[in-house]
Amino acid sequence: LNMISLYCLIKETPPHQAKIRNYILLTQAAVILNGIYVDILMEPIPLFPAVAGICTGILCRAGVRPHSVMGGLFISYIWLAACIFFCCFFRHQTLLPHASQLSK
Repeated sequence: LNMISLYCLIKETPPHQAKIRNYILLTQAAVILNGIYVDILMEPIPLFPAVAGICTGILCRAGVRPHSVMGGLFISYIWLAACIFFCCFFRHQTLLPHASQLSK
């Protein structure tokens, strides 16, 4: 699905949406990197009802400390949230008229 979405963003985006396409491409790149980190490098297994989990990914098997692995996960989620925020902020700014047009 990531490849389909990248193809649609790169090849099928209308010309009048070229500016916001860059923000959406950045968000898609963050989603792909976050997926790689969680699914391949970390592979978390939650232990319910306890607030705990087991890490079985490549990083955990390589001996990286669990706190560092979780820190990387939080950083990837924060980066994804920032990409979504930038896209929404840019879209909001394009919908608002300029201040000089408001007085007319």
